[in-house]
Amino acid sequence: MGARAGVAGAAGVERGEGVGLERGGRGAGGRRRVLGERGAASVVAVAVGAVWFGVVVVGVHVGEAVVARHRLGAAADLGALAAAGEVASGVAHACSRAEWVVARMGGRMTACLVEGWEVTVRVSGEATVFGTPSARARAGPAET
Repeated sequence: MGARAGVAGAAGVERGEGVGLERGGRGAGGRRRVLGERGAASVVAVAVGAVWFGVVVVGVHVGEAVVARHRLGAAADLGALAAAGEVASGVAHACSRAEWVVARMGGRMTACLVEGWEVTVRVSGEATVFGTPSARARAGPAET
Protein backbone atom coordinates (compact mmCIF):
# COMPACT_ATOMS: atom_id res chain seq x y z
CA MET A 1 0.00 0.00 0.00
CA GLY A 2 2.91 2.29 0.62
CA ALA A 3 3.20 5.77 -0.80
CA ARG A 4 0.16 5.70 -3.00
CA ALA A 5 -2.23 5.13 -0.10
CA GLY A 6 -0.73 8.07 1.73
CA VAL A 7 -1.24 10.36 -1.23
CA ALA A 8 -4.88 9.37 -1.65
CA GLY A 9 -5.63 9.97 1.98
CA ALA A 10 -7.02 6.59 3.04
CA ALA A 11 -5.68 3.05 2.95
CA GLY A 12 -8.82 1.46 1.46
CA VAL A 13 -9.25 4.02 -1.31
CA GLU A 14 -6.52 2.47 -3.44
CA ARG A 15 -8.63 -0.68 -3.75
CA GLY A 16 -11.80 1.32 -4.54
CA GLU A 17 -13.34 0.90 -1.09
CA GLY A 18 -15.01 3.51 1.05
CA VAL A 19 -15.83 7.05 0.04
CA GLY A 20 -14.75 8.33 -3.39
CA LEU A 21 -11.46 10.05 -4.04
CA GLU A 22 -11.06 13.73 -4.49
CA ARG A 23 -11.63 15.04 -8.00
CA GLY A 24 -8.84 14.00 -10.27
CA GLY A 25 -7.94 10.98 -8.14
CA ARG A 26 -7.82 7.42 -9.37
CA GLY A 27 -9.93 4.56 -8.09
CA ALA A 28 -9.53 0.80 -8.53
CA GLY A 29 -8.15 -0.19 -11.91
CA GLY A 30 -6.82 3.31 -12.64
CA ARG A 31 -10.26 4.69 -13.57
CA ARG A 32 -11.12 8.24 -12.65
CA ARG A 33 -13.67 8.49 -9.94
CA VAL A 34 -15.76 11.57 -9.29
CA LEU A 35 -17.45 12.35 -6.01
CA GLY A 36 -21.22 11.80 -6.05
CA GLU A 37 -21.31 8.80 -8.41
CA ARG A 38 -22.79 6.48 -5.80
CA GLY A 39 -26.40 5.58 -6.62
CA ALA A 40 -26.27 6.69 -10.26
CA ALA A 41 -26.96 3.14 -11.44
CA SER A 42 -30.05 3.01 -9.25
CA VAL A 43 -31.44 6.15 -10.85
CA VAL A 44 -30.83 4.74 -14.32
CA ALA A 45 -32.43 1.42 -13.34
CA VAL A 46 -35.53 3.19 -12.01
CA ALA A 47 -35.78 5.26 -15.21
CA VAL A 48 -35.48 2.16 -17.40
CA GLY A 49 -38.11 0.42 -15.26
CA ALA A 50 -40.47 3.37 -15.63
CA VAL A 51 -40.06 3.35 -19.41
CA TRP A 52 -40.76 -0.40 -19.55
CA PHE A 53 -43.82 0.08 -17.36
CA GLY A 54 -45.11 2.76 -19.73
CA VAL A 55 -44.54 0.50 -22.75
CA VAL A 56 -46.45 -2.31 -21.04
CA VAL A 57 -49.37 -0.02 -20.15
CA VAL A 58 -49.64 1.24 -23.74
CA GLY A 59 -49.39 -2.34 -25.03
CA VAL A 60 -52.22 -3.45 -22.78
CA HIS A 61 -54.46 -0.61 -23.99
CA VAL A 62 -53.68 -1.35 -27.65
CA GLY A 63 -54.44 -5.03 -27.06
CA GLU A 64 -57.71 -4.13 -25.37
CA ALA A 65 -58.77 -2.00 -28.35
CA VAL A 66 -57.84 -4.71 -30.86
CA VAL A 67 -59.77 -7.38 -28.96
CA ALA A 68 -62.81 -5.09 -28.68
CA ARG A 69 -62.71 -4.42 -32.43
CA HIS A 70 -62.49 -8.13 -33.24
CA ARG A 71 -65.39 -8.98 -30.94
CA LEU A 72 -67.52 -6.29 -32.55
CA GLY A 73 -66.63 -7.61 -35.99
CA ALA A 74 -67.80 -11.07 -34.95
CA ALA A 75 -71.00 -9.62 -33.45
CA ALA A 76 -71.73 -7.72 -36.68
CA ASP A 77 -71.07 -10.81 -38.81
CA LEU A 78 -73.33 -13.05 -36.76
CA GLY A 79 -76.02 -10.38 -36.47
CA ALA A 80 -76.06 -9.91 -40.24
CA LEU A 81 -76.24 -13.67 -40.79
CA ALA A 82 -79.09 -14.01 -38.29
CA ALA A 83 -80.99 -11.17 -39.95
CA ALA A 84 -80.40 -12.57 -43.44
CA GLY A 85 -81.88 -15.86 -42.28
CA GLU A 86 -85.02 -14.08 -41.07
CA VAL A 87 -85.60 -11.68 -44.01
CA ALA A 88 -88.44 -13.86 -45.30
CA SER A 89 -90.32 -13.14 -42.03
CA GLY A 90 -90.15 -9.38 -42.57
CA VAL A 91 -87.70 -6.53 -42.16
CA ALA A 92 -88.69 -5.74 -38.57
CA HIS A 93 -88.30 -9.35 -37.49
CA ALA A 94 -84.93 -9.67 -39.26
CA CYS A 95 -83.53 -6.53 -37.63
CA SER A 96 -84.84 -7.51 -34.19
CA ARG A 97 -83.09 -10.89 -34.55
CA ALA A 98 -79.86 -9.11 -35.49
CA GLU A 99 -80.20 -6.80 -32.51
CA TRP A 100 -80.77 -9.77 -30.20
CA VAL A 101 -77.62 -11.54 -31.44
CA VAL A 102 -75.48 -8.40 -31.25
CA ALA A 103 -76.68 -7.61 -27.72
CA ARG A 104 -75.84 -11.16 -26.56
CA MET A 105 -72.31 -10.67 -27.88
CA GLY A 106 -71.81 -7.43 -25.97
CA GLY A 107 -72.30 -4.93 -28.79
CA ARG A 108 -74.86 -2.27 -29.58
CA MET A 109 -76.53 -2.30 -32.99
CA THR A 110 -76.56 1.19 -34.48
CA ALA A 111 -78.08 0.41 -37.88
CA CYS A 112 -79.85 -2.37 -39.72
CA LEU A 113 -80.49 -1.90 -43.43
CA VAL A 114 -82.36 -4.48 -45.53
CA GLU A 115 -82.16 -4.15 -49.32
CA GLY A 116 -83.88 -7.04 -51.01
CA TRP A 117 -82.33 -10.17 -49.55
CA GLU A 118 -79.16 -8.42 -48.32
CA VAL A 119 -78.81 -7.18 -44.76
CA THR A 120 -76.21 -4.67 -43.54
CA VAL A 121 -75.64 -4.36 -39.80
CA ARG A 122 -73.58 -1.69 -38.05
CA VAL A 123 -72.40 -2.28 -34.48
CA SER A 124 -70.57 -0.13 -31.92
CA GLY A 125 -69.04 -0.95 -28.57
CA GLU A 126 -67.94 0.71 -25.39
CA ALA A 127 -65.41 3.51 -25.66
CA THR A 128 -61.74 2.70 -25.14
CA VAL A 129 -58.69 4.92 -24.80
CA PHE A 130 -58.51 5.09 -28.60
CA GLY A 131 -62.18 5.94 -29.19
CA THR A 132 -65.35 3.97 -29.80
CA PRO A 133 -64.84 0.81 -31.85
CA SER A 134 -67.35 -0.05 -34.55
CA ALA A 135 -67.88 -2.71 -37.18
CA ARG A 136 -70.07 -3.31 -40.21
CA ALA A 137 -71.12 -6.57 -41.83
CA ARG A 138 -73.27 -7.55 -44.78
CA ALA A 139 -74.96 -10.88 -45.41
CA GLY A 140 -77.28 -12.27 -48.03
CA PRO A 141 -77.52 -14.90 -50.71
CA ALA A 142 -74.45 -15.66 -52.77
CA GLU A 143 -74.49 -14.11 -56.23
CA THR A 144 -74.03 -16.54 -59.06
